Amino acid sequence: MHSQNFHNWEFPENDREQVAEISKKLHIDPVVTHIIFNRGIKSEKSVRDFLDPKLSLIEKEFCPIGTEKAIDRIIEAIKKKENIIVFGDYDADGVTGTVVLLDALKNLGANVEYYVPYRYTEGYGLNPEAIHKFKSDGITLVITVDCGISNINEITLANELGIDVIITDHHTPPAKLPPAVAIVNPKCEHDSSSKYLAGVGVAYKFIYYLYKKFRNIDIIKNKKYLELVAIGTITDVVPLLGDNRIFVKNGIEKMNRETSLGLHYLLEYINSNEINTTTIGFGIGPRINAAGRLESASLAIDLLLSKNSKTAKDLAYELNNLNEKRKKEGENIFLEAIKDIEQNPDILKKKVFVLSSDIWEPGVIGIVASQLAKHYKRPVVLITTKGKICRGSIRSFAGINVFYTLEQCNDLLLSYGGHAEAAGFEIDKNKIETFKEMYIRILDAFLEVEDLYSVVRIDSELEMNEITHEFYDQLKKLEPYGEGNREPIFLTRNMNAIDYNLVGKDRSHLKVLFIQGSEQIEAIGFKMASYLGLLDKYSTFDVAYNLSTNYFNGEKTLQLKLVDIKPSETYDSLDVLSDD
Repeated sequence: MHSQNFHNWEFPENDREQVAEISKKLHIDPVVTHIIFNRGIKSEKSVRDFLDPKLSLIEKEFCPIGTEKAIDRIIEAIKKKENIIVFGDYDADGVTGTVVLLDALKNLGANVEYYVPYRYTEGYGLNPEAIHKFKSDGITLVITVDCGISNINEITLANELGIDVIITDHHTPPAKLPPAVAIVNPKCEHDSSSKYLAGVGVAYKFIYYLYKKFRNIDIIKNKKYLELVAIGTITDVVPLLGDNRIFVKNGIEKMNRETSLGLHYLLEYINSNEINTTTIGFGIGPRINAAGRLESASLAIDLLLSKNSKTAKDLAYELNNLNEKRKKEGENIFLEAIKDIEQNPDILKKKVFVLSSDIWEPGVIGIVASQLAKHYKRPVVLITTKGKICRGSIRSFAGINVFYTLEQCNDLLLSYGGHAEAAGFEIDKNKIETFKEMYIRILDAFLEVEDLYSVVRIDSELEMNEITHEFYDQLKKLEPYGEGNREPIFLTRNMNAIDYNLVGKDRSHLKVLFIQGSEQIEAIGFKMASYLGLLDKYSTFDVAYNLSTNYFNGEKTLQLKLVDIKPSETYDSLDVLSDD
């Protein structure tokens, strides 16, 4: 299978005296301080706050213009007993945000229900059919969660029908904003302290102010909803810095102490000794997402709201089954896309891959686009022509702002939205070929060939005898890991591989036993079977890795989670890393 695994290694430099000084003051390992510096956090106070992200550190300034207007309108609606709809998105961020806002409003005495569109017939965001339904149901106020910022026509329609709309969203706003009664979006008010919030984070900070003004209750101090905010924040892959780090750290701590009924039963399908970002990102999140990808997101919302054991258990079972189905669907699309790419030399020459099919499930193409982007080291666009409206997903690579590039094609699109790293759109079938040609042209102008080389940023070099349980315990202070605070990558040079083989059901993972002097350590490389030839060809290696633990027969041992391997003798030529 063709894959261009070209990796350049970068070694960030920091002021050694400053690192030593802060390490001494805060009583932490200098390597840990060096890693924090690598994340752009370099003052004594910011390092201290990073290591101890207390709830009291949450930024209090938040979208003052939109928040004030929205609070006044909601208080009016509660007092007048108006019928309110919380309109959410169908991904895990939208689902958790919908649950937070819905439950918070109900506890304030609001007449409120939720509505999440069905992906296959309604698509993303507000739509005319839903708005007409709200009118007939006597709804006078709609509050969006994780959507709405691009729905100019739909909100104009709502206004004409006498329905007010409040937008809470975190997506990049268009040049012209919708005529909503209030817009709560940090990107609209240039709120730098909140610009990285997920949709659930925006909803949470909003209800914090709503509760303070309406009931003088501090929901942050009470740690209410923090587990839901953590789940939505992690699954939406926003930077885990600032408020997001505080939400996730405290939310995970709360989940390890207690969980809701729905999460309790969902966790029974996830094999994990403790709840962490990995548990959420690869266990809880995909199961919540599976509802909106293949069926209705209401299954996940009802699970998280459930107070009945049998109902919660049944819904958790259903979500787990949907996730298994989603994985099979994704694998089929992935293999079909690779077959198309490998059999078409013209596609392989492009700096961006744009593929379409009439059998791909709309709810799965985003995940597969992300997998293909990582595999081929370039942006990927997947379009499904299944259904009345054709839908596409784009995933970025090499720092390309795909939302900006998509804006250049807006005349061809029915709708679009997203972020720099990921975006989605709807398009008429007869415009797909024109879109493909235009988008490839745009990306050709943006990308140089060198941009398609992966960069591995080494946080620090270690000797094998420095890899200890004591050091690993110090590293854990850096958690939670995620976007903006990735798991540290270490480098150990001149190691010998004395034993190695392929493992896993499909033999796609590489297991290695490394030695250096009298020390030895096991390593696992997920989806790194292509490195087997490298180990056969050379004898001594420089190894880039994350440090992790492995539990076997109740015993915890340290292991390397491989990122990259290069022969110590020479790695001037990139071709030693090719999968060809």
